[in-house]
Amino acid sequence: MKVFSTFGVFAIAPSADAGARRASIGTDRQKGLVVRAGFSWAKPTGLALICGAAVVLAAWVDSARATPVDSIALGNGQVLSIQGDVGTGSNTAFLVVDFTYNTPAGPSYAWEYNWSGTQYESDMISAVAASSSLAVFYDPTYGSALIDNFNYGTNVGSADYNGATDPTGSIYWANYYAPYDSSTKSVDFALAPLGNTTMQLGTLYDSSGNPTGSAPDMFYGWTINDYPTVSAVPNVPTVPEPRTLTIVVLGIAWLLARCPRRRA
Repeated sequence: MKVFSTFGVFAIAPSADAGARRASIGTDRQKGLVVRAGFSWAKPTGLALICGAAVVLAAWVDSARATPVDSIALGNGQVLSIQGDVGTGSNTAFLVVDFTYNTPAGPSYAWEYNWSGTQYESDMISAVAASSSLAVFYDPTYGSALIDNFNYGTNVGSADYNGATDPTGSIYWANYYAPYDSSTKSVDFALAPLGNTTMQLGTLYDSSGNPTGSAPDMFYGWTINDYPTVSAVPNVPTVPEPRTLTIVVLGIAWLLARCPRRRA
């Protein structure tokens, strides 16, 4: 067997000269589980290291598919994961489109949006759609103020809401919003008081839809719900914080180096 390392994670590959090591490897060779001078992966410690390495490698692969936003820490060593950033300006907000409760279920996605001056949620959604493959379907009666459906990548929204006539019993996209709480490292979504995309970005509202103030790093989320029951809340997509992932990889590498070696 041979061992090679990719991004600090060890993997196992067959070796053509395995037979030449038969004397030192012993019976473990027959199991195909021997690494470096006879260390056996069949032992509990070895199996734990394999599982740990697999988890870390999977996390690294997932994090490579999106962009981490280090300034938005979300607890447990996780940070916000975005598909991209759109726009320029001194203000920042985030759009979340969550297919978790879709049929079939899919992931949750987020984008960063930057702007200056006065803009609305509809402006952010239009800009994200124009710069990505996010497809937005608006209600034919209310236009960009009311969204019927989202598609993104292979995810096709299952909503059939037709708010102009009879929404009862329909599957539709509910709109949420929340400021990022840096003290608790959380985003506690609440239903958007206006129920549409006409909210001014960065503005806080009371339950009646009246502006009450402003906040930086506001999140605007959309997810599938079943009218009139509104219980599903958007999930904010995350990836491991790069520093945390590095520490875990180095820890596994250290454990591998400390594993006892079998003498011939």
